[in-house]
Amino acid sequence: IVVKNDMDVEGLVGEILSKYKGQTVLIVGHQPTVPMIIRELGGKPIPPIEGHDDLYIVTVYAPGKAQVLHLQYGAGARVL
Repeated sequence: IVVKNDMDVEGLVGEILSKYKGQTVLIVGHQPTVPMIIRELGGKPIPPIEGHDDLYIVTVYAPGKAQVLHLQYGAGARVL
């Protein structure tokens, strides 16, 4: 477990992409940092997060490009 400054999104994403390229990384966060991290990884903008039942799986497939799978407890999955 590594605790990071939650408002240094650019630094966090840069570190993930350089140190953990090709690996699986779990990021736990809240609104507003999770949408910012997803966007910085190359995903499309997501709506503000409300509640605590969202899980986003972000697959970075090229620099600045990512696919985002949004899962919700009790709901179906959809690709954003």
